[in-house]
Amino acid sequence: MDSKDNPSIATTDVQLRIWFDQFGPPPLDDTVQFNTARWQNETVPKRLRSHRGPRSLGWSMAVVGLMGCFIAGGAWLAVRPPSVDQSESHMNPVVAQAMAWLGRHTPQSLSAPTWVPIPSPSVGGPDLSATAKVSHASGVSGINGWSVTLYPTRHSYMVNNPAVFKQHLHPWLQWSHVQLSAMQTETDTTPSGSFQTLEGGNGNVGINGLQTTSSRFQTVALGAGISGTLYHTHVVLWHQGSWTFMVIGSQGTQDVAVARSVVQTLHHMKLPPYRALAAISGDRYQTQFSGNQVAIDWLQGAYLTTLNGGTLPIASVFRMASSWQPVHGQS
Repeated sequence: MDSKDNPSIATTDVQLRIWFDQFGPPPLDDTVQFNTARWQNETVPKRLRSHRGPRSLGWSMAVVGLMGCFIAGGAWLAVRPPSVDQSESHMNPVVAQAMAWLGRHTPQSLSAPTWVPIPSPSVGGPDLSATAKVSHASGVSGINGWSVTLYPTRHSYMVNNPAVFKQHLHPWLQWSHVQLSAMQTETDTTPSGSFQTLEGGNGNVGINGLQTTSSRFQTVALGAGISGTLYHTHVVLWHQGSWTFMVIGSQGTQDVAVARSVVQTLHHMKLPPYRALAAISGDRYQTQFSGNQVAIDWLQGAYLTTLNGGTLPIASVFRMASSWQPVHGQS
């Protein structure tokens, strides 16, 4: 092969060393591109006299190969995608803004759903706007925490924009994170104690709990090998792992049907692995189970997280809970 066909094979180690001394090694910074043409023009002599010996050729080819690896590595650095936390990569922009606002105003741990439903124009959408609040009172439990509320709006406002408050909009959904008292934290070490705390923090149950235990009850099959208890108070109660579920209705048959739909919905979802209570409350004053109010809360150490889905579809609220992730790097 003539050296004119492949001038790189005539490059000697001396020429490479001279070029390295003058210009330095190939750059590894992905913002700088290696000028291959310049390297060849300044290292290859204008007149190639003869083919070098095997030893010089082998050394030169090794160096050229090594430099090719450097160049390829630099190209990979230039095109590789940035490192993004998977838990935040698909977070709704409005939710991300609210969590960023909280991160600047509280050192407490933050978490949020990475998926939220988008409201339709019929309910005030198609966009969302958020308000965020930090509460703190020294020595007072249940006050130390934060909350986020999303509202359906025709276009998105910045977090805590006064325009959202002036329109008196109905909340789309809300979640909060509060610190429990030392006494509550100690009580929560037992199943009955944690269930009492969950009942008190659940908007569909309340601090007085529900009258569920009774001599009048029956066991009902809910599907997927799960059994529940239907009380005469029209409450269906069952357990899945560390979660307790309640359907609070007005008609036993329809309450059981709703419970079965919840079990089916959760078949392909992975909920947070904490002690939790999910309560689905229907309108007790109507003959139909309508206007579902879905409220979920769970315990994580000394904190209680509450998700109030309002009248959103049951499946949407549980999908939000299953997408829940900690939010990092906001402070």
